[in-house]
Amino acid sequence: MNNKIILVVAVVAIAAVAVAALALTQNTSNNADKEYVTYYGNGGSLGETDSFKSLETTAKECDFKNGSKAFLSWNTKSDGTGKKYMAGDYVALGTKLYAQWSQNSLTVENPSFILSPLMGLKLYYTDDSHTMEAADLVIPLKSSGTIKLFLGKWGEVEWDAEKSMFSGKTTTGMNTTQKVSVTGGSATFSVEDGYGVIAISYTGSVTVDFSNL
Repeated sequence: MNNKIILVVAVVAIAAVAVAALALTQNTSNNADKEYVTYYGNGGSLGETDSFKSLETTAKECDFKNGSKAFLSWNTKSDGTGKKYMAGDYVALGTKLYAQWSQNSLTVENPSFILSPLMGLKLYYTDDSHTMEAADLVIPLKSSGTIKLFLGKWGEVEWDAEKSMFSGKTTTGMNTTQKVSVTGGSATFSVEDGYGVIAISYTGSVTVDFSNL
């Protein structure tokens, strides 16, 4: 057989083997992916990883952290244009889910009295996905909604609408007054079961300023 023909046959054979090996690798990878739901942080991370796999067919809560951004939902597309999933939804094995994030946050300013354990005051919040959780100085928000801030548990508390301030006695017996102003949202103020409550309807970011008197 002509040497050129032998060379061509050999090259074709090698190429065929390479293609078959690549296809086998891809099929193995695809088959492995079909056994899991794969979650991607999409800008968020969980320790040193930005993705993980699960055998469960119920969409998980998001444990990824992305700075002060709020987790909104899972989506089959990284840009949010695919199918949306919320925690608890059925999701088929083989699905890839990408975390979707909001840019918005609630920022607490001048919180020295509010976060003082000695005075018995601590800030809590609730919204449609959190129930009475301790608040940080920056609380992630969705793009719009309502959030409630609870000013600790006071032994006695009252709201002065004219002066925009809460005053009373803490559970540790200390008297204090807390002036409040809110920007970036429509706020209402009330007293509920010993808590000074600030309910804020917002679109975008919000700032709550506690001026200590």
